[in-house]
Amino acid sequence: MNALMSQLGSQTAAWFAAGGPLMPAILAVSLSLYALIVHRMLTFRRSPRRTPQGGEDDRGAETYGDPSAGLSLIHALVSILPLLGLLGSVGGIMRTFDLAAFGVRGHAAAKGVGEALITTEFGLAAAVPGIVLHWWLVRRARLARGDRS
Repeated sequence: MNALMSQLGSQTAAWFAAGGPLMPAILAVSLSLYALIVHRMLTFRRSPRRTPQGGEDDRGAETYGDPSAGLSLIHALVSILPLLGLLGSVGGIMRTFDLAAFGVRGHAAAKGVGEALITTEFGLAAAVPGIVLHWWLVRRARLARGDRS
C-alpha cells in the first residue's frame, strides 16, 4: 500500500511539474476557491433557516451575516481558473513553436504540447465543480433571504 501511495505521489508531482510555470498559480487559486466554498457551506449549515410561515427557525444557531457574502469572490475565482489554464496553453504552444523554429523535433516539441494540455485540463477540472457549487450557494443565499425565484 505504501509503495502504491509513493508511486501515486511521484506521478502526481511529475504531472504537476510537466504542467509548466502556471500550475502553482492554478493550484493556489483552486485551493482558495474551495476553502471559500467550504467556509460558505458551513456558514449556511449554521445559519438560521426561514420557515414556510416567514419566520426563522434558529434552533440555537448564531447569525453569520449576509448569506451572499463571498459569493462574488467565488464567482471571480471560478472565472479565473479556466483563463489561467488557457494562458498556460498559450505558453506551452509558444514554447513548442520556439523549439520548432530552432529545428527541435520529437519529444522536446511534444513537451510543450503536453504542458498546454495539462494546464488547460487542470484549470477546467478545478473550475467546473466550482461553477456548480457557486450556483448552489447562490440558490441557498436567495432561499436564506426568502427569495423563492
